[in-house]
Amino acid sequence: MQSASATHPDIYLGIMTGTSLDAIDVAACRFSLDSMRKRPESEHAEVEVIEFSSSPWPKPMREILMTLATATDVSMDLLARTHFALAEYYANAVRDCLASAKLTYKDIRAIGLHGQTIRHLPHPTAIAEIPDIRATFQLGSGSALAARSQIDVVSDFRSADVALGGQGAPLVPMFDYAFLRSKTTNRLIVNIGGISNVTWIPHSAAHQDVLAFDCGPGNMLMDAVTRKYFGEPFDRKGDRARSGIIDKALLA
Repeated sequence: MQSASATHPDIYLGIMTGTSLDAIDVAACRFSLDSMRKRPESEHAEVEVIEFSSSPWPKPMREILMTLATATDVSMDLLARTHFALAEYYANAVRDCLASAKLTYKDIRAIGLHGQTIRHLPHPTAIAEIPDIRATFQLGSGSALAARSQIDVVSDFRSADVALGGQGAPLVPMFDYAFLRSKTTNRLIVNIGGISNVTWIPHSAAHQDVLAFDCGPGNMLMDAVTRKYFGEPFDRKGDRARSGIIDKALLA
């Protein structure tokens, strides 16, 4: 682990692959520590995006992940090996991002790794001899990525909230509150991920004043429609959607 000797301890990497299963996205960001300390008095904390890179999934791996995410029964050997294989893909994506940014692993304080969700079961249900239980499972070993990248890794974001009775989602409101709250302005933030969610932050909000929830399908549904009817993985730049006519009755 290299965090203690990090040259720039305010630079972090974030890794996200999402439900679209199209690519591994890596962002290198600098968070101003001085700004974060002053956050309650300032309009905005400061975040600088240093580099962003996107590495497409190889088609065979994408198909394996889709199978693991949708099949009722899966091979335990395939599941375990994929858990570690993802760490290898993530490590390669990290190296590509660092090379583009002209950084080394010693420059990074930590990696935030969400992992690939293959099951999200936030509603308590009994199964076999196990009583009612909530569960969530993201593939991609944080320990293996830490070993391969030589950078500390923070992962498994959702499990604690699910264990305490929460939905484990959405996660982005934590960032919204930390970096977008205002002393004078009410804010409503819309995040269109695989599933869309909204965050409501009234002015001068304390963390318990934040309201956030999933509000319906987002890119998952749009990608599925684009694949089925147009033979393309996604609606690039929203061009197909923009060319359509809104069915107001269906929308209502």
